Amino acid sequence: MYLIGTDVGTTGTKTVITDENGTVYGKGYREYELHAGPGGKVEQDAADWWDAVVFSVRAALQTVPDREKVAAMALSTQGGSTLAVDSDFEPISPAYTWMDARAA
Repeated sequence: MYLIGTDVGTTGTKTVITDENGTVYGKGYREYELHAGPGGKVEQDAADWWDAVVFSVRAALQTVPDREKVAAMALSTQGGSTLAVDSDFEPISPAYTWMDARAA
């Protein structure tokens, strides 16, 4: 049995795959940009988050034997970042990161 842990962090997404004993079988990582601007603006593109999750999970799976034995996946994401979405859960704005100071 394998477990996937993925952290969608501020500067990149990292994934690790372990067995139930904590032995690491695969790792993946992809960075993305912060878009800073006047007035304390700090935004990100949600598509970059998704692309990084897909990339890091695929990279981590490259060295995992018996991929069909993946039993669970856990996600950790940026606390305090906000993403507005429409009724289909598609982004309608940039992601306002926890570092964005415009409302402070």
